[in-house]
Amino acid sequence: DIFRRIVDPYKGKIVFVDFWATSCGPCRAGINGMKSVREKFKNRDVAFVFITDEKSSPLEAYDAFMKDVEGYKYRIPESDYNYLRELFHFDGIPRYVILDREGKVLDDNYNGTLEVDLERLLKE
Repeated sequence: DIFRRIVDPYKGKIVFVDFWATSCGPCRAGINGMKSVREKFKNRDVAFVFITDEKSSPLEAYDAFMKDVEGYKYRIPESDYNYLRELFHFDGIPRYVILDREGKVLDDNYNGTLEVDLERLLKE
């Protein structure tokens, strides 16, 4: 239910979900490193969704880091985030999940070449 409330508004688009935290160096590097991909797909049917929790991403650090990041941003209670960690069976972040246009999970542990895979999914 928590996850559906977040991603349902983007039905009709390919959804790239990034579970991350401001306290995670690789997470921040990944978000910064994907800036050109987000720009390339900005006006196409792709939604970039960033989900973190209040404990791992204190508000001041969160606001400072995310102010220039394009995408849909969710900073949720730790209990909700822990539920999503259980749902997708992960302990480490960053963790990437890709959904198809109907909101079905295509890959709940994505580790591919995002630009190539988004092009392919948009053609399907």
